[in-house]
Amino acid sequence: MSEAGDPRQAWRRVTTWLEQHGPDVFDPRPKNGPVRVWVCANGFLVSDRGRIPASIREAYEASL
Repeated sequence: MSEAGDPRQAWRRVTTWLEQHGPDVFDPRPKNGPVRVWVCANGFLVSDRGRIPASIREAYEASL
């Protein structure tokens, strides 16, 4: 099997890329911590854990 077709070689390229760029490159959304702080300061109600609704996340991003 050639190196280009070897799945192990492809996985090594992915892991090397992740080591160089970090896993956060794939997720452009802000982290939940700052969003939850903003939510509390602006009178929205969300739980301390779990998914933040899209409408609240959009309001947070619009305020930046």
